[in-house]
Amino acid sequence: MDNNTVTILNEEFENDKTGEKVQGITIIVDGKLKEVLDLLMKNNPDYKNYTEIVRDAFFDGINSMIRERFCTAGRAARHRRETPLCAYAKQLQKGDHKNGYF
Repeated sequence: MDNNTVTILNEEFENDKTGEKVQGITIIVDGKLKEVLDLLMKNNPDYKNYTEIVRDAFFDGINSMIRERFCTAGRAARHRRETPLCAYAKQLQKGDHKNGYF
């Protein structure tokens, strides 16, 4: 595996009770990604495994994307209204989500 790539596998699953089909992903932790995750885990004793780090990185990344790409004053001004994603994100943020949308 190339040191600077991330391999992500995608699968489809079906909920036995509802029949809803959802996507599941598997992230292969190798190369530079493994080095970075190992360093984060070493320097933060709260992280016990890669899953915890990836979870936090995932939600921090989504929250950042929403703030930067969908909730900026410039984007709202271009559309002359609040974007649906920004409105939804603000609704979520009113709940128990103090630092983000998730």
